[in-house]
Amino acid sequence: MLPKIKRSKYILILLLVLSSYSLKAWEVRTDSTLFVNPWVGLSHYKILGFPQSFSSNYLSYGIDFDYRFHSELSFKFGVSLMSKGNYYFASYVNAENTPMGEFKTFNKFQYLSFPLLLTYNLFGGKKLNLFIDLGVNAEFLLQAKTYAKLPKTFEGVSVEQVNVVNTDTYKPLNFSLVVGCGFEYKIKPNLLVFIQAKYDHGINQILKENSTYVFKHRGYCAGIGIKIGIPIKYTTSTN
Repeated sequence: MLPKIKRSKYILILLLVLSSYSLKAWEVRTDSTLFVNPWVGLSHYKILGFPQSFSSNYLSYGIDFDYRFHSELSFKFGVSLMSKGNYYFASYVNAENTPMGEFKTFNKFQYLSFPLLLTYNLFGGKKLNLFIDLGVNAEFLLQAKTYAKLPKTFEGVSVEQVNVVNTDTYKPLNFSLVVGCGFEYKIKPNLLVFIQAKYDHGINQILKENSTYVFKHRGYCAGIGIKIGIPIKYTTSTN
């Protein structure tokens, strides 16, 4: 018969082995995936309410995070650097007040944009998918400026250049409704390429002070990018 001390030692070892099996962690893979989507595109915007103005084109880019909790549905949020604005024709004079005619004058706004969208995937899980986005956008104004492309001299007389930063004239925070669509093509299970287009419908006055004019941003943005999928996993243990 084993001595009492040795017997207790063997019992303790046996309990440790059994507990290690009972506490074993299992990795469980869910049906959810988080996609990281860097993109670059071209924005085409105008200012609704600005008299006799035209739309302008700017480069925009950003990164979205697409949480796909179902093959057909996902939440999309992200951050992007968006440029918006317009242009119009204004008359200018040189330093001696000699009329020079009309020149293009630009209003350019740079925003840090935070979209929150619900996405519906018509062919989720297929190699080629068509998706539709719907949601809201909050934008923080980084800079606003007005500038014109004027000659340095006119009839031998210097011309004062126009390049005015007027950020304080406009509201620092703006909101818009967003609707869009696009196609994504699956290269690998967690690597896709996509193209997308969005309509951005500004809903608030962008001027800070009360005015007879009501200015709102309206425009489109089209872009291309890639989606890198990160499968959602968690660990569980049995006691």
